[in-house]
Amino acid sequence: MSEPKTILEAQNLTIGYGKKTIQSGLDISLNEGEVVCLLGQNGVGKTTLLQTLAGLTEPIGGSIQIRDRQFEDYSRLELAKTLGIVTTKKITAAGLTVLEVLISGRYPHQQWMSSPNDTDFESINRAVTLTKIKYILDSKLTELSDGQRQKVMIARALVQDGHIILLDEPTAHLDLNNRIEIIRLLKEISSKGKKALLISTHEINLALQFADKLWLMDFSKPMIQGTPDDLLNSGELNKIFHTDDFKYDFLTGKITFKDETK
Repeated sequence: MSEPKTILEAQNLTIGYGKKTIQSGLDISLNEGEVVCLLGQNGVGKTTLLQTLAGLTEPIGGSIQIRDRQFEDYSRLELAKTLGIVTTKKITAAGLTVLEVLISGRYPHQQWMSSPNDTDFESINRAVTLTKIKYILDSKLTELSDGQRQKVMIARALVQDGHIILLDEPTAHLDLNNRIEIIRLLKEISSKGKKALLISTHEINLALQFADKLWLMDFSKPMIQGTPDDLLNSGELNKIFHTDDFKYDFLTGKITFKDETK
């Protein structure tokens, strides 16, 4: 069996904003057909890392390569053809239909003021089929549930036809059924499309089940990387989410409080 192809690689990466460093010395890579879940407490730098890898925030130090090419050598248009990002920010264009949102995702491949062509609609149809949103194509974005809207945003990232998709809390504010459905969808996208997916999430149990690798971020400590089984068995997960007030068992889901008094 051949080794998975590395699509994105960062070496000695330092991230932050302004002069404030959040994390440094990051050596990370994303492989084709791989789902990596990024875990850590609030404020540890997960969103900053995603934004840095997407080119939305300048790195403070280190280097990033995409497909063996330096990140800074990519134009904004080339980067949009290579990488898609799904954030927690909602699109506010109230009048847009789902189809119009998907068409807008093809902008890196279109000429100025050109109409969508057959290639554009082929890409859209593939994304619609994979995300199962054909039944809402003519609906306004404002008419959708949170789960439906999230599928549309994932489909929009898909139609960019890039090799990498970065997702910041894609299951936030969704009920359990929708959370599971979205995670299963992302796993399918990765395996069928041979795409590298990096997902920032607080859904630890879902990450343990569906991720190929975990990246654990902690305050002022090196990032820990490994398979879900390895990090669970080594106790690294417990170290990241340790608290003196209660103990959480990742295997059973049981919470034990230090003070058991009701």
